[in-house]
Amino acid sequence: MANDPKYDGRFHPGEASKSIISLSQVLLAPLDAIFKAQIHAARSFLNMVLQMGYPHIKVDSNGEPLPTSQQEPGYDEVYMQEFKLKTMVEDKEQTAYVRIPALSMIPVAPLSIHEAEFDLDFSVGYVYKYNQIQKSEAKTVDAEKSYDAAKRPWFLVSEPVSLRGVVAPKDSAEMKEAGENTSDTKISIRIKIARQEMPAGLDKLLTTLNQSCSVANQPVKVKPANP
Repeated sequence: MANDPKYDGRFHPGEASKSIISLSQVLLAPLDAIFKAQIHAARSFLNMVLQMGYPHIKVDSNGEPLPTSQQEPGYDEVYMQEFKLKTMVEDKEQTAYVRIPALSMIPVAPLSIHEAEFDLDFSVGYVYKYNQIQKSEAKTVDAEKSYDAAKRPWFLVSEPVSLRGVVAPKDSAEMKEAGENTSDTKISIRIKIARQEMPAGLDKLLTTLNQSCSVANQPVKVKPANP
């Protein structure tokens, strides 16, 4: 990649093969996407637990729960499933009703990203000072005489640098032989999903729900799960 004499050291969005970025930005972009996906997966898992376990709570225009007086009856009661069993007691047939919390009957197994790999080509065209201090501390750092934002005493490398360049596509000849578009820049990402341990709080909740199962001789109106 030829150096652009007009490059001012700032980030300018554009085509991947032309927009100059630092190596830190290149590495952070896919990692940040993976972290966000993990957080969203956790939210989806929590949403599933709440929908299977408890009725919907009405909220106002700001997303805040409405007062108890404006909620539906039983809004804070756990969903229950009732099963009818025929039993024999002293040679007489009787009906028993078993009530079990719906949440304790479903397979609850959270998943998480176990491994993630990504491959890319990065063409280095520029070397800049590496800024080690965040912008919020600029005023304090500027008042120091011996050090600046790019030089700090606790680093073994006295003058660390920031490598900058573009995300480079594969060799044109190689891409043509493979029948790929030579103008595209690609990052290959491989993610492995694995089952993780049950969160401690959820494990305690399910244990409590399992202990709340009951058996009665008369049917009881329960709120069934309605995912």
